[in-house]
Amino acid sequence: MSTAHWPNDPVFVAVSGTPADTPAVHLAAAEAILRRRPLHLLAVYEPPSERNDRVAVTTALAGARLAMTDALLWLRASHPDLEVDCRVLPGDPAVLLVTRSGTAAEVVVPVSTPVRGVPTVGERVAAYARCPVLVSHAGGEPGGDVVVALDGIAPAEPLLGYGFEAAALRGVALRPMLVWNALPDSAFGTLNPFAFDRAAADVEADRLLAEELAGWSEKYPDVHVERTVVRRHPVMALVEESATASLVVVGCRGQGTLRSMVLGSVCHGVLHHASGPVAVVR
Repeated sequence: MSTAHWPNDPVFVAVSGTPADTPAVHLAAAEAILRRRPLHLLAVYEPPSERNDRVAVTTALAGARLAMTDALLWLRASHPDLEVDCRVLPGDPAVLLVTRSGTAAEVVVPVSTPVRGVPTVGERVAAYARCPVLVSHAGGEPGGDVVVALDGIAPAEPLLGYGFEAAALRGVALRPMLVWNALPDSAFGTLNPFAFDRAAADVEADRLLAEELAGWSEKYPDVHVERTVVRRHPVMALVEESATASLVVVGCRGQGTLRSMVLGSVCHGVLHHASGPVAVVR
């Protein structure tokens, strides 16, 4: 699902008082500055299940306000000219961010440790948001390439559109990476279908990747493009690339285990194991 976003649509980020807040706020501020958008900072706390527990409510609210104060102090010191809107809100952080994604340029969420059988906030937001979602990680290289993961099956246009724009804004190269989930028919022998021709597979993969990229360099002539074809497990390949990339762009396509059906198994794996920021584009 794609949604049109206007030039003044903000970048949203939520904080909750954990160490993961810091890289998320840093990433959100950088994105807001690059895209010349305001930053909307949300401190979200989940009210306790017992409505009469006033002590618990007061404690949760105080924690959210403290998280907001810490983030705002850093923003004011490091980016004094950045337009920032601050709000402390009760509720489910994933629901609040998904609701606001319809009027957002981007949503930034901190990476969180998964609990077996329970989707993280980042997973839920990435699966249902109506705008690109960035999951922050403390690593990556600010001057590294923007890596766009393609599989030759899912539509490439949304991923390439976001990737080219991100590379242009950062002034870095774009590396579209075709990661094989299946082998091309031309790689198999006609008489012996088990006679796999690795060289033919490489040629066919590069041809498919070149077709996907047709016309994009004319739209972004200043972006250097380096085509890459990888015959490895997609998650392993993209996690390795994330260590030296400024951003890894992946699609959201449901497949695989029950836990990752909505989000997509590759996207799910990259979100949790990447070293640097990951953008999920629908």
